[in-house]
Amino acid sequence: MKKRLTIIQMDVHVNDVEYNYTRVQELLSQSLSENPDIIVLPETWNTGFYPSKELINIADRNENELNHY
Repeated sequence: MKKRLTIIQMDVHVNDVEYNYTRVQELLSQSLSENPDIIVLPETWNTGFYPSKELINIADRNENELNHY
């Protein structure tokens, strides 16, 4: 059984959740035209990763951000 795979690469903006969600939404819209079975996003695509105490404040712990977009 063959599966169609889409791998999304993007410049993740550290600590810029609004930008990252908007950019992923654009890239997903483009990708969906190819009818993929699986879409792979970069690790920590929503917040970017950086070791900081502020990370807990921007993390989407309850998936609320996903519902916003």
